[in-house]
Amino acid sequence: MSNAYTCECGLSFRKSHYFINHKSICKIKNTKNLNNELSQLEETEIESIRQWWNKYSDRIFMQKLYPKIGDHLRHYLLPKILDIGFEDYNIINKDLLGNPNIIYYQLEPFIENKKYKNDGLLECKVNEILNENLQFKKYFNIILDFGFWCIRCSIN
Repeated sequence: MSNAYTCECGLSFRKSHYFINHKSICKIKNTKNLNNELSQLEETEIESIRQWWNKYSDRIFMQKLYPKIGDHLRHYLLPKILDIGFEDYNIINKDLLGNPNIIYYQLEPFIENKKYKNDGLLECKVNEILNENLQFKKYFNIILDFGFWCIRCSIN
């Protein structure tokens, strides 16, 4: 898009007033600098997280599921995933996808002192997404939610 205005979240706009309106409500944080810091984490810390994942059946399942999702999206143009909720141990989620073309977002209303690796962060609750961020209506190809009682996956 020529003469485009681009937000940190990756959305581009042809007209400046659309861009300004979007910036005033966009809740996605630019995580590129944080991701660079995370790439410098000690390998032992990443390895201990991977070992922790191997202790729990839901995480073992996720280690098999995420690569399949990444493979499923290989033929999409700009595939986008929203992963709802995260903790420090979710730092390997994006890498598990095995597809560097995926634009990977996470949603978490409580992010203090958490380490994350993603392409965007929505700092809000699920029911607030469309109230404050209309640009995300029909934006994501897949929405993942690994809740306490179940797994929900929505594929667009």
